[in-house]
Amino acid sequence: MKSGAGLINFIAWVALFLKGSLGIMGLIVLFKLSKALDIYISGVKDDSFF
Repeated sequence: MKSGAGLINFIAWVALFLKGSLGIMGLIVLFKLSKALDIYISGVKDDSFF
């Protein structure tokens, strides 16, 4: 899951950006987005890779 680490770094960077500009609402949206991404990625992983 090398791409997973890159995704986590990207999410952390976006979280910092949103925290600066939008505050808590941005973090809530980001959390929901990351959960959706998590579900999507695990679905893709199950279907395509391992």
